[in-house]
Amino acid sequence: MFPDALLTSGFWCDPSLSTTTALASEFVDYPYDYGRRYNAYKEGEYWAPNDDVQQNQMDVAHHMFYDLLDGKLADAPISKDVREVIDLGTGNGAWAVDFADEYPSANVTGIDYSAIQPNNLPSNCNFIIDDVCDKWCYPPNYFDLVHIRQMYGSVTDWHGLYASIYRHLRPGGWVDQQEMSVEFKSDNDSLPCDHPLRRWSRGMLRAGEISGKTFQVADQAWGHLLNAGFVNTIEKKHKVPVGTWSEDPRMRALGKLNLEQIKAGIDGWTIMPFMRELRWSYVDMRHLIRDVLEALEDPNVHLYIEVSSICAQKPMGERSCGK
Repeated sequence: MFPDALLTSGFWCDPSLSTTTALASEFVDYPYDYGRRYNAYKEGEYWAPNDDVQQNQMDVAHHMFYDLLDGKLADAPISKDVREVIDLGTGNGAWAVDFADEYPSANVTGIDYSAIQPNNLPSNCNFIIDDVCDKWCYPPNYFDLVHIRQMYGSVTDWHGLYASIYRHLRPGGWVDQQEMSVEFKSDNDSLPCDHPLRRWSRGMLRAGEISGKTFQVADQAWGHLLNAGFVNTIEKKHKVPVGTWSEDPRMRALGKLNLEQIKAGIDGWTIMPFMRELRWSYVDMRHLIRDVLEALEDPNVHLYIEVSSICAQKPMGERSCGK
């Protein structure tokens, strides 16, 4: 089943098209590698699977981010009558659907390579199968809110993407982004250099360097936004535990969700970066995943992952020209 309000890439450049478009094989003939399913549209451009296992990880991560933001879907100070909203790299569409439900005045559009969004949607929510890094054919000064979450390892030119976001936000509109680091950390000196989690983190960072699609978005977004011309930039850095070791009840609950989403995602996150970019053997890659899963259960290691939540505003009175 595919979303009732699913649009193929033609809509990206022609919003006058019908709100329902038959899906061509290029969008849904998904390739399989090493037992996992990947996007068919622009095959190979994205590094993580789109199958049910990975969608479960997306659902748990969405729950975790919602709790991390204290029951909010965005950190940006948006009004209840927000109108035009776009979710870049929407994945299974969980954020877009929830936002459409919570903000009935909004017209919410999600963009992704894969047609994995739900079939029953709010009337004010639709999805497009396309590449967010391609030319945007919406008018300039169009969106009230652009949302991004966990697009690390997915974008070659962040400068260009933020420039497109800036151009197509209305004056006073907001970009709201949450990104996780891929570096496991601990403040109790329990992660030696040869620890499996450190080896995994180093491998992911190196894979991003090789592919030209960085996994260090959480560390770089602030500077990119300032360079693009955004103002009123607010960044919050969160140390989110991995597991239930924290004595703080809220952090313990977040840590439980974080561990669950990492365990659900680690297989899919590892395969392509390590085998395609780092040229590891399948056996070595499987051994690393095994070691990482075992290490995640070690109660003596107080792990955390840094999450950056950042929002920034297009200046009031700053209208963009052209497409």
